[in-house]
Amino acid sequence: MVIAVVLVGLFFSLAVSADAATKFHYRCTKEKSVHFDRLDTAVKYKKTLLQLEVVADIYGQYDVHYICPEWLTAEVNDQESAETLLKFLEQLDFEISRD
Repeated sequence: MVIAVVLVGLFFSLAVSADAATKFHYRCTKEKSVHFDRLDTAVKYKKTLLQLEVVADIYGQYDVHYICPEWLTAEVNDQESAETLLKFLEQLDFEISRD
């Protein structure tokens, strides 16, 4: 089964199968927030984080707050999508562990 995730206008596929090209783990143990100037962008970030099973919500004026205290695993079908997702998570200050 493959789940399509929207990443702020970019698309990539997360695989639930063992034959995924790239597998890594991620977490963010302290609550963080990121501010946006537009509500639609904040909503896209929130939806992406929720699809990645991260606890996320919008507070204040377009502030996305998020936390992910436990390690979660992503398996991504292709290298380009993996790099896009890794960059997204790293920009949001997630810890990354690769197998």
